Amino acid sequence: MAHNLVKFITDEDGEPMEPLWHYPVVTGGSNVGLCNGQVFGEGEGHAKFEVKIVQRGGITCPMCLSMIKAFKRVKL
Repeated sequence: MAHNLVKFITDEDGEPMEPLWHYPVVTGGSNVGLCNGQVFGEGEGHAKFEVKIVQRGGITCPMCLSMIKAFKRVKL
């Protein structure tokens, strides 16, 4: 199953960001990075970004990986 990733080039304030691939989620109807809450998308925010689709892996953000591992530990 493929999933999307996002790399922020600049944040919403125009400041450069470390070039890491983040896992995107939808919060409040907008696409945001899982760990940092940066809004991205056409007409959504001022962050400059790249998006790619991967089959497996590809997340390079340590905080996103940590959060995903914490989610996976939850037993329902």
